[in-house]
Amino acid sequence: MKMKLFMIAIIMLFSLAGCGGNNDFTLPTPTNELTQEQFSYLEDLGLTVKSYEEEPSYTFELAREWLIDDVAWGRVFKYLEVFDGVDAAEYIDKTLDSYRFVVEGHSSAQWGDTGQSLAIILTSDKKIVGGYAIPKMKSEANQEELDGGPYPLNGEIEDFEEKAGMSFSEFDQYWAERYTDK
Repeated sequence: MKMKLFMIAIIMLFSLAGCGGNNDFTLPTPTNELTQEQFSYLEDLGLTVKSYEEEPSYTFELAREWLIDDVAWGRVFKYLEVFDGVDAAEYIDKTLDSYRFVVEGHSSAQWGDTGQSLAIILTSDKKIVGGYAIPKMKSEANQEELDGGPYPLNGEIEDFEEKAGMSFSEFDQYWAERYTDK
């Protein structure tokens, strides 16, 4: 049941073509502290925020099995561990909120058709955990059919093995040993 709810949340994420907010050249100033922190976090990564939402796009509880059985969430948390030092174990069975930002300057944009990316910031208890990016597409249909997975927000996929200190396959083995129920 949890997996079905998760898949529905992912479909909803990809079906929303644009972020809310203002797409004019001048963005309104975020009205809450968390959004201001998220905005700064993205800017500190060298990204230009083009639009944003101050309310979560979706909220979920991270299940241990997602770290192994779900390719997308497993990849997101592997990237968070390697590039940001996030320990996924700290968030198992915890509620996470997901916030969407349209940004320019992220490498994932090259795989889309808008020159922009959707940066997804994850928070827990109103604190930034980290995030990931996906290419932003012009149409809802193209966004839904987007092939590929998430990209690290704070690094490049090709730097994964160097940052991890091991190969992808070695890291996958380490990950499976760590998160598979015993």
